[in-house]
Amino acid sequence: LPSLPRSMMHRVCLARRVLASSARFFSNGVAGAASVERSPTNETMTYLGHPDRNVLLIGTAHVSKRSADEVRKAIENFKPDCVMIELCQGRVNKLRQQQHVPDISVEGVMRSLASRGPEGIMQMLSKGPMGLAGEMQALMGGGQGQGGGQSQAGLGAMGSEFIAAIEAAESLRIPVIPGDVPQEEILKGCVNGLFEVSLPTLLSKLASGGDMLKEMMQSMQSPTSMEQHVESMKTRKRAEQASNSMKEFLPGVHRVLVAGRDEHMVTVLRDLPAHHKTVVAVVGMGHMAGMEEEWKLKMANHRLPSNPGP
Repeated sequence: LPSLPRSMMHRVCLARRVLASSARFFSNGVAGAASVERSPTNETMTYLGHPDRNVLLIGTAHVSKRSADEVRKAIENFKPDCVMIELCQGRVNKLRQQQHVPDISVEGVMRSLASRGPEGIMQMLSKGPMGLAGEMQALMGGGQGQGGGQSQAGLGAMGSEFIAAIEAAESLRIPVIPGDVPQEEILKGCVNGLFEVSLPTLLSKLASGGDMLKEMMQSMQSPTSMEQHVESMKTRKRAEQASNSMKEFLPGVHRVLVAGRDEHMVTVLRDLPAHHKTVVAVVGMGHMAGMEEEWKLKMANHRLPSNPGP
């Protein structure tokens, strides 16, 4: 495609890649009682199969422009029965009203920590459990800009892939399903998780294992490097590194922020009305591995009710 502008070439190549990696899935389904098939050509896609329901799971970085393009193309091309997104109803309402939507993800919390620098992190940790609780609330509630707007140069707005998913679903007149735990419950659980690790233990872990945070700090020195860093997080290896870093520093927070939400979102997918046979699910990259395992556990012997639902 030498005669096309570079931006158009990117969109055409993206559409072809999405189609090549996933068209077979929705046309034929995935055999077996409950199966997980990772795309051989696209690391951000996994097919969750079941005789009664097939899900295309798309992993994103929440401030990635490319993730938004990929999500939009997937929904437009596959025309699923519904779209599930990693937001609760309250955050969906805020996004529709172009209000601030916090980045409640491992990557988002790690970026917020990294933006403070070493001294800021030490100052935060020195406040003790009650101070940390307030800091966690601030981390979840600040700093990523309004939905639909620019958060940082070179990056998309927080939730741009969810906006793309909602717009694509509405254009096809299919429902959007909020699949996440309510924000208030996540915050409460994370605050409780902070009390599980002592301050000396946190300081020791930070001193010995802060490679991910240090890398994020360095990437924030320029918009270009930050954009590259965000895109680099869209690999399973990098998502696993970020998740493990959080699990090492704050295991109780990780349990609420990642594992609990993985289970909740798969439960939502399982319990959708029976007539939603094909679904596109849009979640942060850090949730893919956990949701794949939960799918195999929850769907192994599951049969959807014969009632087609409303």
